Amino acid sequence: MVRISNFQLYCILIVFLTPLAFLQTPQILTALLQQNGWMAAVMTIIPGYMMIFVFNHILRKSQNPFPQLITEHLGTFLGKGIGFLYILFFVFLTSYTLRFFTDFIETNVLPGTPISIHIGVLILALVIGIKSGIGSLARLHEIIAIIGVPFAVIMVGIIVGQQGSVEKLLPLGHLDYQDFALAIGGTMFVVCKLFIILTFGFWCEDKSKAFSIMAKALWTYIIVIVFTTLAIIMTFGGIIPSVLIFPTFSMITLVNIGDFIQNIDIIFIGVWILGIYGVTVISWFMACYCTQVLLNLHDYKFLAAASSLVIGIVSILISANILELLVVTRILMPVIQGLFFIIIPLLILLAILLKSYPAGNPVLNKQNNQRGNTA
Repeated sequence: MVRISNFQLYCILIVFLTPLAFLQTPQILTALLQQNGWMAAVMTIIPGYMMIFVFNHILRKSQNPFPQLITEHLGTFLGKGIGFLYILFFVFLTSYTLRFFTDFIETNVLPGTPISIHIGVLILALVIGIKSGIGSLARLHEIIAIIGVPFAVIMVGIIVGQQGSVEKLLPLGHLDYQDFALAIGGTMFVVCKLFIILTFGFWCEDKSKAFSIMAKALWTYIIVIVFTTLAIIMTFGGIIPSVLIFPTFSMITLVNIGDFIQNIDIIFIGVWILGIYGVTVISWFMACYCTQVLLNLHDYKFLAAASSLVIGIVSILISANILELLVVTRILMPVIQGLFFIIIPLLILLAILLKSYPAGNPVLNKQNNQRGNTA
């Protein structure tokens, strides 16, 4: 059986949550709330802990990892039907992440390079990663988290020290509460990606530590996003970030060390590519693993190469340009992720709560039945 350490699980969750949000979330929050966008980032803690309680309860009451736990709680027919939908969802999530990466590179680093080149190179690296196994991927995510999180905090700290102005955060608390609620709801579609604990939680050293691991990953994510959102507002103010496509990257390009070391944003891009690789490889792994389980296959590794063409084609067809991709990001992705990462887990939780005996305790159920017969 696959075994990963608690720290590796923590790193996997951080990497799955943070890299995309690092570029996307501050822009969305400032567009809605301007200089008060950081407040919504702080309030992420509320939906975050809600989802932690949901996932932890499902995890404790299940005997098998996702996707087997769907059939365990919802029945074979409905469970397998939903499971196949999850395969399509994770394939789409992988393709979307690939396309987001390539459009970012096309816009900011290598304009004019055919998009198929970027996608093809990354797909090749992802296939190699999946074939290496989950143990190797877990160790890779340790490296990505250890490098990426401190680097992001240091870069943001430098820009605050050089360009930041506290006055740009004023006036505090002057916001529209409807937009504030929308901003908090928007952050929920990021923290709900803790969903993958339903698979990886069964492989960690101590399943009972899943709640604390999710909580630590959530707090790490919140610290990074709050700090980044504050830095963007203190650098550009409350209006300008809403019209920038990638305000985080625009902020990083202003970093210089000693007034003579400049253009270090290429280092940021290198580290961010590692993060994107981590996000993409986990979502693709989930698609392959779900396929293996639902089709009762011997292994999942060969499925990476078999599905690579589908992943590549879908990533190209998602949008015609970066503007269409932003529409997909802000309208379509929250709906899709809300369905698969929030609504369906809540239905599973409801099914668990409605059971006569706690799920995951067949021995206890048998003992209770025997006592009832004896009485």
